[in-house]
Amino acid sequence: MIYCKGCRGAYEITDEIFAEITSYNLNRTKDIIQKLFDELQIGWEQIDGVLLVGGSTRMKQVKTYLTDMCGKPPMNGVNVDEAVALGAAIRANIDRNGLAAPVESGSLFSIGGSVSKPQFSIAGAKKISDATAHSMGMIAVSQDGERFVNSIMIKKNSKIPSEVTKSYELGVSKKQENRLEVYMLQGEEETLVWPLNCTVLGKYVFTGIKAGGQRKETIDVTFYYDENNIVNVTARQKRTGSLLDLKIEQAEDDMDWVVGNPKNREGTSMPPELAVLLAVDLSGSMEGEGITEARKAAVSFVRQFDMEYTKIGIINFANQSILYQPLTDDRNRLIVKIQDWEINGDNIGYGTSAEPFTLAYEVLNSYETDMKYVIVLTDGFWKFQDLAIAAAKKCHKNNMEVIALGFADANTEFLDAIASRKDFSAFTDLSELETTLTGIAKMM
Repeated sequence: MIYCKGCRGAYEITDEIFAEITSYNLNRTKDIIQKLFDELQIGWEQIDGVLLVGGSTRMKQVKTYLTDMCGKPPMNGVNVDEAVALGAAIRANIDRNGLAAPVESGSLFSIGGSVSKPQFSIAGAKKISDATAHSMGMIAVSQDGERFVNSIMIKKNSKIPSEVTKSYELGVSKKQENRLEVYMLQGEEETLVWPLNCTVLGKYVFTGIKAGGQRKETIDVTFYYDENNIVNVTARQKRTGSLLDLKIEQAEDDMDWVVGNPKNREGTSMPPELAVLLAVDLSGSMEGEGITEARKAAVSFVRQFDMEYTKIGIINFANQSILYQPLTDDRNRLIVKIQDWEINGDNIGYGTSAEPFTLAYEVLNSYETDMKYVIVLTDGFWKFQDLAIAAAKKCHKNNMEVIALGFADANTEFLDAIASRKDFSAFTDLSELETTLTGIAKMM
């Protein structure tokens, strides 16, 4: 007899109908178990037995289904209605080491005049370790730098307590405060899409990061999941060994940026580091107005760069090619050296026998930086053009961009041949040399 909303009726349900009604929950149970096994990387052959808990497990469909699923009948001998209460009592009676604590009964009796309570133990003691219900991670930039990902620190089902440390690279600057923002995520998805398929649990901001000689610093981030189910986050700068200062901030409501390119998010990318060799033709034809305008143009050129991310060197060439100024980020030193230019300085001669590309290749080939440039400034004909073109092409093949700027009697076809590509070749009037060279600097 079934009663529902004031109505009642008697219905006959066959075994087939009942099996059909219960099949959904049984199949769902199978899916949940299989998902758990996949996460734990185990199979039914590693399971000793299945214990039934709860009154609904008395249904014969459950026993039949479990037998088919695991290949063996469920275990008997436990009252399915009392199993949960019994398990809770056993668990409450176990200490941290998995040992059963003695339990005192309520009755009193006397031994030698003293009053004590009888003790007994609850069987079934076994050391149990809690495990994390979800993975804990943080938003990080992918290895190719093109997207944000969930960098999982503590995986789901890890034993508690659990501690994991990973190293991350952070772009740093000497001119501004460096900070690392750790957005803690809860969830299994490593690829972040919108809506965000992980839960943002908090934003941890670390400061006190010291910039050294490199543009990147390695930060060791640690997640510690303690016995109270609290996750503590710390960070340490690897080079200095210093523990960083932590401030917890409110994560922003709008997290749309997680599906964008990290390069477009302020604070996640640094300007490219440049190595620039300014190669200047100081042959005899540059005497007078030529060298005067070249000095002015070169000074304006070096003033355009942020020297925190740029190192500039100078090659002077005529009959010989010399490294007049090694790569440096000292702008004032560069300006002084440029102002000291003179024809046949350092005995390089008056002719045009030398080319700067062989020396430029030697300087830049072993130098680690994001981008490498050779800027050539010339006013006339070079004696050994074929050798110069071959040396320039060697630079091209090794990711050294050559920009050729000519004026006066320079040959435009030759400029095109030594430049990395046609739009890196330019011819200008001497009066426009400073403007043109400054424009090249702004383009880089």
